[in-house]
Amino acid sequence: MDIFVEKFIPYDDLKKPTKKLIKEYKELLPKDIIDLWENYGFGSYGYGLLKLINPEKFILYLKMKAGIDCEGVPFMLDAFGNLFYYDEDDSVKVMNIEYNVIDVVSYSYSDFIKRITSDEFIEMFLKKSIFDELLVRDKSIKYNEMFIFNPPQFLGGDMNLENVVVKDVLKYYEFIFPFLITRK
Repeated sequence: MDIFVEKFIPYDDLKKPTKKLIKEYKELLPKDIIDLWENYGFGSYGYGLLKLINPEKFILYLKMKAGIDCEGVPFMLDAFGNLFYYDEDDSVKVMNIEYNVIDVVSYSYSDFIKRITSDEFIEMFLKKSIFDELLVRDKSIKYNEMFIFNPPQFLGGDMNLENVVVKDVLKYYEFIFPFLITRK
C-alpha cells in the first residue's frame, strides 16, 4: 500500500474507523484496504482526488444500482463521486455516476492497485488535469464534497469546466439516485 500513499498523499482530514467497523469488514475487504484504514483512516488522499470511505454510508446506493444481491463493498470515491467497490470475486468495479454505468476496473485487487497508481489511469480515469484546474478555481474540496458536471453527461450535460459545481456527496447521491436507477 506504500505506492498508494506515495501517489495519493494522505490529507489532514483523516479519521480512523472504529475497531468494530474494522472487525466487521476484515474478512470482506483486502488486507491493504484494512491496513489503510488502521494506519491512516477514512478521508481524502491526493488533495481529495480519492477518498477512502466508510462502506456503511454507501452500501445502500450500491445495492440500489447494482442490485440487492450485490455482495460488493464500497471503499473509495474519486473527486467526481464515482464509487469504487470490491466484489466477492476479487474484482474492483466502479459505479460511474457521470455516465450511469458500472464498469470493471480490474479483475483482481492487486491489478487494481497497479492501475490506480499509474499515471495514465490517474489522468484518463480520475481526470487529474481537470481536477487540478478545479482546485485552482475552488482552492480545495472537503472530504464530504465532490465535483459534478451539472447536468451529468447521462442527462445530456457537457464536460465543460464552467459546468462543474461542488456538492455534498451524500446529498447529491440522494438527489441523483432516482435518475440513476430508472435509466439503465
